[in-house]
Amino acid sequence: MDCFDARSPEELDRELRANDVRVPGRTQGRTTAHTETWVACRFFATVAGTDLLQYPVRVEPGDRPDLVLSGPAGLIGIELTEAVSTDQARVDAMVEREGRSDFRPIPRYRISDPTRSQREIRALARGEFQTLPRMGDSVEYDWVEAMLHVVDRKVAVFFKPGFAQHPSNWLLVYDNWQPVAGLDEQPAAARLYRKLSGSGWNYPFCKVFVQRPRMIWQFCNGSHPIGHGIPESWLDWW
Repeated sequence: MDCFDARSPEELDRELRANDVRVPGRTQGRTTAHTETWVACRFFATVAGTDLLQYPVRVEPGDRPDLVLSGPAGLIGIELTEAVSTDQARVDAMVEREGRSDFRPIPRYRISDPTRSQREIRALARGEFQTLPRMGDSVEYDWVEAMLHVVDRKVAVFFKPGFAQHPSNWLLVYDNWQPVAGLDEQPAAARLYRKLSGSGWNYPFCKVFVQRPRMIWQFCNGSHPIGHGIPESWLDWW
């Protein structure tokens, strides 16, 4: 993503659509820049008309943090990161290499799980792994646990030398933890907010965003989670 300026939501949308947001497969040359461009464009397209942005606004790519916004509200640093199970990424890569398109059951992925063996990854990729039914709110529990892990990991990065700290700092998490269609987002977001706020908002990021397939959830101190619907034109998968 190149640096650009926008004086209105409409101009911002035009600038975003000028970007190449195609993302290759994991075994087809995908880079961090591919994913970050896709995630950033969807994010800005979603919040363009909200009070999160004030115009005119300048968007500049950077490194630690990944983006810097400048405008009437001052400087805002935005760090981007992907929440992904390493094992699921290995499964996806094997599926791509073998050109498979058949149905595969999805196992339970947890932050605390040990790394699966190559034999187990192969069985998952080929749909030869038997999974147990998910009971109760285990899907939401695992999702919250994963998002908290990702946020904590980025907090550690924030305080390392070389990370530019701005007057306002946001964290944008691209949720690719696992393709769980059964996640009940509303109670999951409420649970995540309770965990993030705890006895007080103790994070250097004043806002945390989690980008789901159709919704971007906004978390901040003193406010219940806010769901921003991603525009229909930006819902297509890469």
